[in-house]
Amino acid sequence: MKSAYIYLTVLSLCFLSCDPPIYQVPIDGTYKKEIGFECGTIDMECNTIGGINFTIKQVYHTTNAVKISPQSLSVKHKDKVVKYTTYLNGNVVKELQNVLNGDIVVVNFIEKVSKNDTITVNLYNFLHCNEKSINAGNIHVVIK
Repeated sequence: MKSAYIYLTVLSLCFLSCDPPIYQVPIDGTYKKEIGFECGTIDMECNTIGGINFTIKQVYHTTNAVKISPQSLSVKHKDKVVKYTTYLNGNVVKELQNVLNGDIVVVNFIEKVSKNDTITVNLYNFLHCNEKSINAGNIHVVIK
């Protein structure tokens, strides 16, 4: 009988976790937004931990030579600029750089977000393909 209690306790502990739940957040109405452009694609997704802290990940899959300008990306929450980190093949990029091909990853961490808040990402002048800026307009992440 005692072993049955131990077994049930261990079994129930396997299904319990102290970690907060992680949820996907819609971007312009879809959980994963893909934007095609002349030199590749952009995949965007947003996740939340516990509904308060948010992470936006943008992955730029380039197929041709591009130029990135990390200082030109604009991410805002409640009209305040949100900090972000830009990576090229795993290395942090802080200045204008030419990229022959590879994956460019931008990660944003946003804290203290409330329901009905909007996080706006503007890619204008961040990425240049064939000497032209990629302008996908404003991308809105609306917290529901």
